[in-house]
Amino acid sequence: MKQDIPERSPLWSSGIQPVQLSGKVLDKTTLILSLCLALFSFVIFRPVISQISFEEAFFTPLVPFLISVFGSFNINPGDFLRGLFIGSFMISTVGVYLLTRDLTRRQLSSILAAILYLIPPVPIFVLTFFRQGVLETELGSAKSFFTIVYGDGANFLALAIIPFASLFLLKYLKLGKSGDLVWSTILCSLILLANATQSLSLGFIGVIVFVTQLFFGNVRAKVQRFVIAAIMPIGLVSFWYTPHFWYLGANFVASAFLANMKLLFPLPFIIFLITLFFSFVFFARREDRMAIFFCFLVFIVFAVSISVWLISGKSFVPHPHRMVPNLNMFGAVVIALLLSMLFDRVHFISAIGQEFVWGPFKIFVSLIFAVLSFLGLSLLAYSLSPFAILAVSGRSGIWTKIRLSVLAERRESLELAGGNFQLISSRGDSWQIWLGTAVTVLFFLVLVWLVIHDEIGDQEAA
Repeated sequence: MKQDIPERSPLWSSGIQPVQLSGKVLDKTTLILSLCLALFSFVIFRPVISQISFEEAFFTPLVPFLISVFGSFNINPGDFLRGLFIGSFMISTVGVYLLTRDLTRRQLSSILAAILYLIPPVPIFVLTFFRQGVLETELGSAKSFFTIVYGDGANFLALAIIPFASLFLLKYLKLGKSGDLVWSTILCSLILLANATQSLSLGFIGVIVFVTQLFFGNVRAKVQRFVIAAIMPIGLVSFWYTPHFWYLGANFVASAFLANMKLLFPLPFIIFLITLFFSFVFFARREDRMAIFFCFLVFIVFAVSISVWLISGKSFVPHPHRMVPNLNMFGAVVIALLLSMLFDRVHFISAIGQEFVWGPFKIFVSLIFAVLSFLGLSLLAYSLSPFAILAVSGRSGIWTKIRLSVLAERRESLELAGGNFQLISSRGDSWQIWLGTAVTVLFFLVLVWLVIHDEIGDQEAA
C-alpha cells in the first residue's frame, strides 16, 4: 500500500529549479567560490585577529602538536594561534558553504549561509575600526568576542572541521561508499584530537544526521554504517583516548547530565518532541526537504541546551557556553534557508533572470551577490547592534553570564596546566597508553585497507 506523504509546501522552493551539481564535493564553480569566500573572510578578520594575544590550555594533543611542528620553523605559539584562528575562520566559512550546498543543491542558499555565518562579529568591532581606528579598548572587545563566541583556538579549529565531517558522514550513510567513510573517519578523528567539547557536539550532530537518514528507508544498512562510522574514529584516536581518559570524560559528562537531568523535563523534552513531530509531518520523506529538517533539528538541540543553562544557571551538558558557536553556525544555515524560501515566494531569482544567474556568468554574479549580501546584512546588523547589545548586556545579562563562565573555565585550565599553551595529559598508566597505541595502529591499518579497496574499486569501475 502506498504510504501517504504530506503535500509539498509551496514555501519550499516551489517552482524553483535547483542548481545542477556534478556530484563531487568540489567542482570547478564551487572550488572558485570556496576560495573567494575563504579570501573574503581572511581580508575581513585578519587585521583584527592578528593583533590579539590568546591564552589557552589544552586537554587534547592536536593543537599542541601543531604548535611544536611550527615551532621548529621559529614560529612562536602566539603567532601560530593567531594564524590558527584566522585559518579556522576561513575553513569554517567554506565548510558552511559546502555543507549547505551539498544539502540544498542551491548556490543561493549556500552563499547566504556562508555570509550570515560571517556577520555576527562585524557590528561588534570591524565597522567600529573603520570609523574610529584600532584602539586598545576595541582590541579588548574583539578578543572578548572571539574567545567567548567562538571559543579558544582548539575549540574553533574543531568547529571549523564539523561541517566537513557532517558532510562526509551524511554521504556515507546515504551511499555506503568506503571513500566517504575514510574522509568521515579522518575528519571526526581530527575533531576528537582537537577539542573534547566539540567532540560532544559532533556526537549530537552525528546522531541527528543518523535520525534524519532513517526517515528515507534502508534502516538496517544505515544502522550498520552508523555503527562503523562511530567506531572507526574512536579506534583511530585510542592512543590518546585511553580507558582512563574515557572514564574521566564519561564521568564528567554523566555527572553534569545526571545532576541536572530534571532540566530536560518537561519543557525542553516537550519542545524536542513537538519539533521532531512537526518536522516529520512537514518534511516527510522528501530528499529536497532534508536540509532544513537536519539543520533545524541541530539548531533546536543547541538552542535548547544553551537556553536551559541561561535561564536556570544549570546545564545537562558540560560547558554549554562552548555550544554558542555551533548555534551560530547552524543558525546561519537555517536563516539562509528561510530567506531562500522568501526569495522563492517573491520570485527573486526569476526577476533577475535565472538563465543569467546560472549561465556562463554564474561565478561572477554569485560573487556580486555575496558581496552585496555581506554589505546589506552588515549594515542591517550594525543598525540593530545597539538593541542587541542592550538586550544581552547588564550585570545579569546573557553576555555577562557567558563571559564569566568562559573566563572561569580558562583560568581553571591555565592553573591546572601550569602555564599558557600547555598540554594537560590524563591518559593513565603506561599499559593503557601502549594498549591505546596498539588499537590506533590496528585501526590505521584498517583505514589504509579501505583507501586501497576504494582505489581498486574506482579503477574497476573506470
